[in-house]
Amino acid sequence: RLKIIISYNIGIVFVWKLQKYNYLWLS
Repeated sequence: RLKIIISYNIGIVFVWKLQKYNYLWLS
């Protein structure tokens, strides 16, 4: 169960970083 939570948090951080980089590239 802990592994699922950790991988979920990593997924959120990955998506957030991806959106941040896309924002920097578009601006």
